[in-house]
Amino acid sequence: LIDGDKVVTYAAFGDQVRRTAGHLAPLGVRAGDDVAVCLQEHAGTPVAWFALAHLGARLLPMDWRWMPVEQQRFVDLFRPRLMLAEPDRKLPTGVEAAALDASWYAAVAACGRDVAMAPGGDMPATVYISSGTTGMPKAYTHTHKSFLDVLSTHWIGLGVNENDRCLSTMPLAFTAG
Repeated sequence: LIDGDKVVTYAAFGDQVRRTAGHLAPLGVRAGDDVAVCLQEHAGTPVAWFALAHLGARLLPMDWRWMPVEQQRFVDLFRPRLMLAEPDRKLPTGVEAAALDASWYAAVAACGRDVAMAPGGDMPATVYISSGTTGMPKAYTHTHKSFLDVLSTHWIGLGVNENDRCLSTMPLAFTAG
């Protein structure tokens, strides 16, 4: 991942994912839990996503640009176990939140990497909300398997290989991102 002047290698990414999972587990995040992620587009966002997948929690991506009333509706609808958010943000009520601030990253760095990986497969991995362009927005769930199938299809269909670089210009909370 390239995030400004910061480059995160695959090895460093994997290490950060396992340490983040190691930090989330003592916060009570377990397989099957819903966790809302309301983060901006930076390297910490995919790390959080993969750490949740590692634990078997279902990712609920939230666009950090949403108005407070939109965030509250989302939390009221899904009732997540935890919400990961940027520091100094006004947060919805009725959800425990963790800010990804300096103390978060220090705690992650101090964590071990030995948290067991959830089985994946047909377990729910993420929920996305459709744009509602043909009616009311709708939520749909990707399992770990279906999410990997989509990624593989894009990889093969676009002819992407290990030498390619991809620029993500879409918000990460959107399906296209």
